[in-house]
Amino acid sequence: KFFGPNTRTLPRAPLPALAPRNAPAPRSRRRPPFQCAMVRCLPCCGRGSVAAADPRHPDLVAAERQAQVSEAGPADDEAQAHKPQTPDDRPLQQWLPRAHTKAFQSALNVTKAESVLEMCCDHMCVRTMTVCYTNLSGKRRTLTQSGYRVKIFLPEGSRDVEVTFSVVGGSSLRKVDRSANGLPFVKDEGGNFVPEKFEYHVGPEYVQYFVRGSLFQSKVASVDERKTSESLLEMVSRDFHCVRTMRVDYMDAEGARKSFTGSGYRVACHLPSSARDVEVSFHVVGGGPVCKVDRRDPTLPFVKDANGSRPPELFCYPECPQCVQYE
Repeated sequence: KFFGPNTRTLPRAPLPALAPRNAPAPRSRRRPPFQCAMVRCLPCCGRGSVAAADPRHPDLVAAERQAQVSEAGPADDEAQAHKPQTPDDRPLQQWLPRAHTKAFQSALNVTKAESVLEMCCDHMCVRTMTVCYTNLSGKRRTLTQSGYRVKIFLPEGSRDVEVTFSVVGGSSLRKVDRSANGLPFVKDEGGNFVPEKFEYHVGPEYVQYFVRGSLFQSKVASVDERKTSESLLEMVSRDFHCVRTMRVDYMDAEGARKSFTGSGYRVACHLPSSARDVEVSFHVVGGGPVCKVDRRDPTLPFVKDANGSRPPELFCYPECPQCVQYE
């Protein structure tokens, strides 16, 4: 009666049927996080559409296209040159947003790192290593990592490097006298404890800090500075009952057999990373060899062979390990 006699009434769409009360809930169309793929919107004729999902990185796709173009021939190369540039053909710095580009560039700088600072701790508490340095632009930067074993990579040209340590939930580590037995704490003229700080005018190539102790007695027990192309084999005596000797036999890159021998309560050996067939043994000064024990048993019983004798302790590595400590 509102639109006149010639008005037709459109049919109404039927209402959807109600699901039973005990019916399972419909599955969501959203994919779980571990199955998410990179979806790109490419320009096309007519309406915009979403291209097929490709889980590979755009740089890999571009490299594959470039390889296909090289195999096609010079005629296809000319046609490819006049092809309009798509978002996937652009360099990664243009394809990513600015914030992601900076993060990717910082990840690339790790491969060009000139200095590596590593902290190795026991599991009595969690420590934090803080590194402050000046980059090539003259700006002061600070890097911090926490854990039981962490590494911090410094870019090329870093200078005025300062390394400090602290306990998570506690205070900073105090300086100790590593040349004395027992590692006593160092105090200033006023009787106050001195915080531990390592300073380098130029970024070192590779430095490894070994932190030991409880929550209130954490200290840097030893520091090892070496080249990136070297590995560390170190013997640390847990007591002062006797003096031990560590012997390292290895084969260098030229195939010559070489050996290293050192005695004391703490002996460190730097081996080239190219060394192979490494054998490490121990002896007591004025006594016999250190015998093998079963380290899976908390009581550390001696291991005996079929004849009832105790075999000597011998560690063999086909390739030179990066860092090993023997206590």
